[in-house]
Amino acid sequence: MAKASAISARSALLFGCGIAVIVINTLLTLNSISEHQARMRTRPAPLFAYSFLEDDVPERLPLINDRKQVLLSMEDSVHFTVDGALAGDEWLYTSTRFDAGNINLGPNARIFSVDLVHELHCLRRLRAALDAEAPLPPAELGHSEHCLSYLRQHILCAADSTLEYGDAFARNATAWRFGGVRACADSEAFYGTMLSHWNDWVSRDH
Repeated sequence: MAKASAISARSALLFGCGIAVIVINTLLTLNSISEHQARMRTRPAPLFAYSFLEDDVPERLPLINDRKQVLLSMEDSVHFTVDGALAGDEWLYTSTRFDAGNINLGPNARIFSVDLVHELHCLRRLRAALDAEAPLPPAELGHSEHCLSYLRQHILCAADSTLEYGDAFARNATAWRFGGVRACADSEAFYGTMLSHWNDWVSRDH
C-alpha cells in the first residue's frame, strides 16, 4: 500500500512538473511572439511600400546589411587638418563616390539627399572657410553660417552625455590621444548603401 502511494505521489509530481513546463513554454512563446510583433510594428517599411509621390516617402534611408551598433575609438588624428597639402583631399574622402551625395529612389527615381551627407559637406565647407587666405565673399559667408547652424542643431539632436576625464582642453593630445569608445551607427554600411543605389541607378535605362 505504501509503495502504491509513493508511485502515485511520484506520478502526480511528474504530472505537475509536466504541466508547469507546458505553461512556462507557452508563456515564453507568447512573449517571444509579442516581442517579434513589437519589432515588426517599429520596423521601417521596405522602399517598395512607398509611392514616392508627395509626402509618401520614408523618413530614413534603409541601410544595407548594417550593424546596429559599431564601436568607434574617439582619438585625435594627424589627418583631417585645417590646412596642409593633403587636407583638401582627406576631407574630400569623406564624401560619397560618384553621386555628389544624392540618391534616386522609387519608380520615378526621385532625388534625395541624406543628412549625413549634408553634415559632412558642412564640415568640409567650414574647413575651407578656415583655410581661406582672404575674407569670404557674402555668399560663401552665408553658406558657412548655414553650415555652422546646421551642425549645431544636429549635435544637439544627438546630444552625447558620455563623461570625459577632467579638463578636455588641458589634456596632452599628443601623449594621450585616446578619448574613449562610443557605440555608433554603421557608417560603412551607409557608404555601401549609397554606392549600391548609385550602381543600380546607372544600370537603369534612362
